[in-house]
Amino acid sequence: MLESVLNWIEPNAPLNLILLLCLCSLGFPFSKGLALLLGGVVAYRGRYSLPEMVLSGLLGLHLGDCLYYYLGRKWGHHLLEWRLFKKWVKPQYVAKALEMVDKHGPLTLILARLTPYVRTACYICLGSLKLKQRTFHAINLVACLVYAGVFVLMGYALGGQVQTLTKMGLKGNLLVSAFLILFFGLSLIPILRKRNSAASLPTPE
Repeated sequence: MLESVLNWIEPNAPLNLILLLCLCSLGFPFSKGLALLLGGVVAYRGRYSLPEMVLSGLLGLHLGDCLYYYLGRKWGHHLLEWRLFKKWVKPQYVAKALEMVDKHGPLTLILARLTPYVRTACYICLGSLKLKQRTFHAINLVACLVYAGVFVLMGYALGGQVQTLTKMGLKGNLLVSAFLILFFGLSLIPILRKRNSAASLPTPE
């Protein structure tokens, strides 16, 4: 199975990886993490470079996310009420997505990257709430870059061990989680320091 997908991806790997990731966003039954791992294997074989495959993974993930974000901006919560859509995105996932958006706001984009069952609903909800396009693209591109980078690098490191790739999916998600938490945790430190310093200033009488 994996060899067949790899043989399909390899001849025109950058475009084929983007296409596969977009199809996965539309419901094609194949793991995005596994697709990215195969992209890393292609880079290992030397036909395309590692940066090319990471960039292709980034674009494929982001394009799929953009689809649902802009559907949310266009039709809002009405889309989540469509009978056909409910069969694909179950109401409990929508409820979880709304809870995440209410609690974390734009940073839900980071969590959504790591929660496949509610991911689609998260993007639609953020779109329906008219999250600024600049904010969406900035945060989501960083999340997609980290996600794609970790998985492609893992595939590159594994090289010819294609049969072990499926087992690496969970480990990849854990690594991505750690990278994202560390990156955004460090980026919040200056903001929190600024708030604390402002709060400690004496109020004018």
